Amino acid sequence: MNTTEAEMAHHADKKPWYQQISKYQWMVLLACYAGGMFDGLDSSLFTAVLPVSVGELLNTSDPSVISAKGSYIAALFLLGWTTGGMVFGMLGDRIGRVKALSLSILIYALFTGLCGFAQNWEQLALFRFMTALGIGGELIVGTTLLAEAWPEKYRTRAVGFLTTAYQGGVSLVGLTNLYVGQFGWRYMFFIGALPAVIVMLIRTTVGEPERWLLLDQKRKAGGAHHHEVSSNFFHLFHQAHLRNAIVASLFTGALLIAYWASSFWIPAWVHQLLGEAKAQAKREVSYILLLQGLFAIGGSFWSGFLAQQIGRRWTVVFAFSGYLLTSLGMFGLNTQFSQALYIWGAAMGIFIGMTIGICYIYVPELFPTRLRATGTGFCFNLGRIAAAIGVVVSSHLVSWFGGSYSQAALSVSYILLLGIAVVFLAPETKDKMLQD
Repeated sequence: MNTTEAEMAHHADKKPWYQQISKYQWMVLLACYAGGMFDGLDSSLFTAVLPVSVGELLNTSDPSVISAKGSYIAALFLLGWTTGGMVFGMLGDRIGRVKALSLSILIYALFTGLCGFAQNWEQLALFRFMTALGIGGELIVGTTLLAEAWPEKYRTRAVGFLTTAYQGGVSLVGLTNLYVGQFGWRYMFFIGALPAVIVMLIRTTVGEPERWLLLDQKRKAGGAHHHEVSSNFFHLFHQAHLRNAIVASLFTGALLIAYWASSFWIPAWVHQLLGEAKAQAKREVSYILLLQGLFAIGGSFWSGFLAQQIGRRWTVVFAFSGYLLTSLGMFGLNTQFSQALYIWGAAMGIFIGMTIGICYIYVPELFPTRLRATGTGFCFNLGRIAAAIGVVVSSHLVSWFGGSYSQAALSVSYILLLGIAVVFLAPETKDKMLQD
């Protein structure tokens, strides 16, 4: 670097950080954030309406029956999420991050709207599976796009902020349930079709990141080193990447099982605690989801700063420990409905946001550019297969514990100890450049 270039670089570093971000990079953040927020809305809608929608479609109020069929729908959703994450992860590596992101959002918006037309629980399960294909793809491709588009020194800040988007969507579920849910659960799903408009924003304002364009040029050029830039799924199982893939799958899997097989039952549990007071139960579920989502935004936001201060691995330990303790407090200390559930829901939300935030920061850093979306998709979505099994198992636990959602959720929460136990088998990536 010559003297003039050095002076320009020094001058650039003197600017406030937000002035060092280009218009393109801000547009990438906006597009990914909007996609992620509606991702959180569409993925969480069923949780809020599970007892009402499944009960209506089956014409029953039996918690064992509702939890069984609800768990099958949730399990199919997670399997769809898994499939979508893997397919769109590989698609993003091949056709480009932006094209794959646009297609994934269009799919989840369309099929969320179709959920409102379901005439039986099997149709609802099918539409939720198709919705999940897009949701799984959006989360993986959006995170990868942002990580590659933003400057190295501000990457964790951007990705940490992006993870607040999903929790913002969870908060929207609370508001939607409060104001739209009164017209019926079907209208909740109709609202979930709105994200389709985001596709137009993305396709007209956001281009592919430079990292991917350079990789694509090398891939098209081919030659002796073609294997170094190819994105073959099976390259994940080479010795250089296998350990990271296994460890990341284990700690993300632990998180996803806890989230989907434990926290998943909170709305049904609140309905159970309030019995025949159905209108009050709907309001209370809305408030708790709103609080949990809002505080999760804070947890997600601070995960990036914490990861930069104490490192990725210690942030995982802190976040997972907090999630476990608040789960034990919420499900273990409350046997009747009270406003204490607001406090526990908010506290749990902080650590839910933090666990999700650190996982989305950490996992993409464990793989090189040619395998980043594929590797991230593999780790998260292998975990979702485990979570799908966990949801079905936890529904049987509801029956095992005599219809108690809280005892089933409490039992599953201990899976978080697995994430704490394995994370130090992965390398620390704090202050390291992304692998090319």
